[in-house]
Amino acid sequence: MKIKHLFVALLYLFMTHISATAQQKNTLLWSIQRLGETESYIFITGPVCGTALPKEDLLQKIAQQVKTIAVEVDLYSKEAQKIARFNYASNEKDKINSNLSSADFTKFLGVLKDAGYSDNVVNAMYMYRLSIAYMLLTSINGTCIDEQPLIWEVAIKKLASKNKMEYKVLCSVDSVIAHMSLHTNQYWVDNILPVLHGAVSYKAAAFREASLYASGNVEGLKELYSSDPFYKQKFDDRYQFAQAGFLAIAIGEQVKNGPTLFTVDVANIATHGNLLFSMLKKMGFEIRSVE
Repeated sequence: MKIKHLFVALLYLFMTHISATAQQKNTLLWSIQRLGETESYIFITGPVCGTALPKEDLLQKIAQQVKTIAVEVDLYSKEAQKIARFNYASNEKDKINSNLSSADFTKFLGVLKDAGYSDNVVNAMYMYRLSIAYMLLTSINGTCIDEQPLIWEVAIKKLASKNKMEYKVLCSVDSVIAHMSLHTNQYWVDNILPVLHGAVSYKAAAFREASLYASGNVEGLKELYSSDPFYKQKFDDRYQFAQAGFLAIAIGEQVKNGPTLFTVDVANIATHGNLLFSMLKKMGFEIRSVE
């Protein structure tokens, strides 16, 4: 482990202990059911490092009770190449260097170099939209020190294959792109600069998020997302409402086809007052935590 990561690693261990002590109740798996329909489930995904599926025994048990697994989005499908093309700036006003000051853009490139990115990648930043800068900065300053972040779609697809289940994707890549387009350039600048200039503070917030998720502490995540300046800024726009609204409709349609295990990102649950769950309740769903 690199010395520069020692502080955040120790912080992670401390926060994991605190959050695990504060809440033992699992709140990552939820049962949803409307009158006259069979029971389905929602599993909340979040920041995890490595390749092991969290709560795999629990998910395996639920997989044997449903016939379909439906993920929120699959960014590792062939269709997802559209997102890569979308992130190329089609005009000058969307480019990273057109929206950051010369000093900030130079600092951003320096962060990439320090993180080990090649000159080819660094030089290519002149062609990309602002969103790429945010994604790279949060990845570099994220929680996975010696491992890659878990690719949920890949892990869930393996679970579906293992149990000979139907695998579905709720949100098409075209829908993802449409929702991403709701973010303005100013939104990205407002999110990029705090991470660029406050990497240590951001890393501490990211480790707290990961430790809260690891202990199933959704209430703690709600508090984090509503009070921490990094996350308040991130969730302060129309995207989350559009995404949750799309998911609610898709879930409502899918359950008509039979019992389903859904996986959705924790932001759909822990922002703006139980956003997705509030929408589902208005559609007649009864929702309860599964121990």
